[in-house]
Amino acid sequence: MRNNRKHKFYCDRPLLSILRFPFYYFVAMPILALINFGYFRLRIENRKLLKIMKKGVIVCNHMHYLDCTMIDLATFPRQVIFVSQKRNFKIPIAGLILRLGGCLELGDSFQEIRTFLANAVIKARNGILLGIYPEGNLILHNKTLQPFKKGAFFVAYEAQVPVIPMVIKHREVNGFRRFYRKKPYLTLKVGLPIHPNLALPKGEAIKSMCDRTYSAMMEMMGDEVWMDPSSSIQSAEVEVQNES
Repeated sequence: MRNNRKHKFYCDRPLLSILRFPFYYFVAMPILALINFGYFRLRIENRKLLKIMKKGVIVCNHMHYLDCTMIDLATFPRQVIFVSQKRNFKIPIAGLILRLGGCLELGDSFQEIRTFLANAVIKARNGILLGIYPEGNLILHNKTLQPFKKGAFFVAYEAQVPVIPMVIKHREVNGFRRFYRKKPYLTLKVGLPIHPNLALPKGEAIKSMCDRTYSAMMEMMGDEVWMDPSSSIQSAEVEVQNES
């Protein structure tokens, strides 16, 4: 019980919860929108898919320091609650930003991880969008996927919500900017929801969802053709109706 009391989610602390709203909507998002849409020329594909998804666990490749802010822009005005390593909360300025952003702390010990998973399931079940990087580690400007860990898929299975795959990939610089800009533009692509197969045993269902998500994201990363949003939305609506 003592460990459970110590392992609190920062977004659940009353004072930080009060400060989080104005910080997120009136400070963080306007600045991050300027950076992402201005400097990175961020393009968001299939954003309309998110409008019909009431619940879910967002998974994305971890290829940039600001990729979580790009996900936030895709889901705006809904805020995504991200998961971060415990050590990141100890960094003076970054830790404060994580707390104000409502990030969840992933502990180091078995008990902390167990408590985190239990609370994450409750939040996902209650309709809070969770953002989890299944790769676990950041590789800057990585163009492929690292092996996935199963935490995000465990949470989705237990909460009985879909996984919402997203990928962030490079886009060539065009026009006169290509003569002086060395870094590529970025595109965030939203994929179709992947639901847990509740007919399978728990372990198999989690592994199946993990494998299907990995395959879908690999295909999304390699597909440079614009997906027709209308056909994607129709497919997503069918999946949502079948699930309900």
